[in-house]
Amino acid sequence: MRAVHTQHWCCVSCPTRDLHHLDVKQAPVVFPVVSAGAVQTLMSVDADRVVNLCVSLHELWSLPAQIAIALYLLYTQVSPSTAQLTFLRCSAF
Repeated sequence: MRAVHTQHWCCVSCPTRDLHHLDVKQAPVVFPVVSAGAVQTLMSVDADRVVNLCVSLHELWSLPAQIAIALYLLYTQVSPSTAQLTFLRCSAF
């Protein structure tokens, strides 16, 4: 069997083709040497941010649920007019 070479229609006259060849010829990237303490600090900060994100996402769904439950309990215990009045006062802020 013979291998058939097909070229994508965009690659024939694509201006980014020349840019790709320029990128390949660039020098390799050299990363700076980082101490173990700096790596540990960065990982600790990242872990702290993930924990804070989890707490924020939990509050995002739980706070509206808590408000709804509180309004329901207020409605059943006091009276419909008082619960509506409280809801209107809370939504004004």
